[in-house]
Amino acid sequence: MTIKNLNTIEAFLQGNQPVALSVLGNKTERYNFIRKTLVKISYMTRTKKDKGIVIRYLLKMTGYSRQQLARLMIMPLRSSVSAHIRCLMIKPM
Repeated sequence: MTIKNLNTIEAFLQGNQPVALSVLGNKTERYNFIRKTLVKISYMTRTKKDKGIVIRYLLKMTGYSRQQLARLMIMPLRSSVSAHIRCLMIKPM
């Protein structure tokens, strides 16, 4: 299944037909899948309801718990913020 937009994710989650899913192999594959999905769907600009749909999809596809997924979703944000703070500390003002 190719995810093109939020509607295809919602249709996938509401489907009643049996689907063969395999949890992605190693950590790196899962992390990249999560990152790419969040970027492709523009997660940060979505409503709370839409974010819930994306989270349910990621839970199903990765096999992670809700708590672990939440931590992984915050990681890129934390690293970019900390990189920005380091950059500000290095530059003379």
